[in-house]
Amino acid sequence: MEHIEVKKMIEKIAKLKRFFNKFTFLLNFDSSSAKIAGFIRNKLNKKGTAIGVRSLRFANCFNCIGE
Repeated sequence: MEHIEVKKMIEKIAKLKRFFNKFTFLLNFDSSSAKIAGFIRNKLNKKGTAIGVRSLRFANCFNCIGE
């Protein structure tokens, strides 16, 4: 590989890291988050507005950010 290609690859990797670092909050799903997700799911199920697991996880994560 030429020096220029390696440099471009390193720049692309750095760009991807910056992008994915914005979403690290999605990985922080501890037992407290699980309890909140259960509460949200239960409330929505009682209203007849069930949502999928992924949507529930996003809702919980954004709920945590708002604190």
